[in-house]
Amino acid sequence: MFTTGAHVADAVLLLARTDPSAPKHKGLTLFLVPLSSPGIEISPIRTFGGERTNSLFLDDVRVDDSCRVTEPGGGWNALLTGLEFERSMMGLYVGRAQRVMDDLLTGWSELGVAPPESARAGLAAMSVRLEAARAMSEHIYDRIAAGASLSVEAAMTKLLATEIFKDLAHAALDLLGPRSLLSAGSPAALAGGRLEHWFRHAQVATIYGGSSEIQRNIIAQHHLGLPPS
Repeated sequence: MFTTGAHVADAVLLLARTDPSAPKHKGLTLFLVPLSSPGIEISPIRTFGGERTNSLFLDDVRVDDSCRVTEPGGGWNALLTGLEFERSMMGLYVGRAQRVMDDLLTGWSELGVAPPESARAGLAAMSVRLEAARAMSEHIYDRIAAGASLSVEAAMTKLLATEIFKDLAHAALDLLGPRSLLSAGSPAALAGGRLEHWFRHAQVATIYGGSSEIQRNIIAQHHLGLPPS
């Protein structure tokens, strides 16, 4: 499920259980499966965020051993490395969160009003969180360049960046009112209709690469030393 990009890709990575007798994180092997292989069916799923992802069905699909990416049983560690880099890349949502902040201020300007006094403390607090996410994102790129382990820092970066993006998108609609719900192309839409788009997209951003709950569990277990939940 949710194999985004499968409809335009030549191949997908598949983590398959190749040794049913091994413990759950053992006995997994990673394959690069050509999507031209017989028995593959790709069906579109339209998301709340306005994007396309896919369900991928494999019916008696067979691939040659040359498609094997890892040694037998080595798939889990390879997958974790990929997830660390994916979560690190989520720092891009810092830029999108900044766009939401900019569009929020643009919306007030288009309404011809100043931000109410009651909103300023909350916006200031979110601005601080945005800068913290920006700093963490820059830190993680230094860690990547140094070849360091990314597990906890990647989880922190992903959590900070996507949560502030979501919270700002929610706040924008709350603070600007009904016109912020109008989409691009509507004459009365604020900030070109982007606020409505940011709101929908922000919901799924917190799920990509593992949900916020998963990131908190990683931080709790591997940084704070708490037992697994």
